[in-house]
Order: sequence, then C-alpha cells, then structure tokens
Amino acid sequence: MGSSWTRSSSASTPQERPGRLTNLVAAVIFIIFSHIAWLPALVIAGSSASVVASRRYGRRIPANLLRGVIVIVGVITIVRLV
Repeated sequence: MGSSWTRSSSASTPQERPGRLTNLVAAVIFIIFSHIAWLPALVIAGSSASVVASRRYGRRIPANLLRGVIVIVGVITIVRLV
C-alpha cells in the first residue's frame, strides 16, 4: 500500500493557507485579550523556529557535526540545571 503523500510536503500548499490564517488571527486575539506567560511562549516560539530551521538545513549539516552540537547543548543544559 502506498502512502497518501504523493509529493514532498511543502510549507506553502494552498490547502494549508486558511489554517495558517486562522492560527494567526487566533494568536493576535489571544495576545490582545489575555495575560501571556512570556517565558514559556518564547520557549515554544524558539522550538517552532528550530523545527523550521532543521527541516530546511538539517540535511545539509554533516551527521557527526549535528550529533556533536546536540551532545554539547545537552551537556550544557544538564550542567545549568544541576
């Protein structure tokens, strides 16, 4: 059985645009009318940005370099948390 994806998924397909617009409007309304915990919001935004960057550039980076960066960031995080 084949996959339902017949082409590589693109970030700007016409079917996704209404959903993006809806999310943007919801985010603007949420920012205007509610109290926001900015630190978690920035963590989420950074995480989302890293997903986009990894989709775009992840395959261009040599595997050993990427593993090394992941290990270094992990060690720094552990040291700062302990």
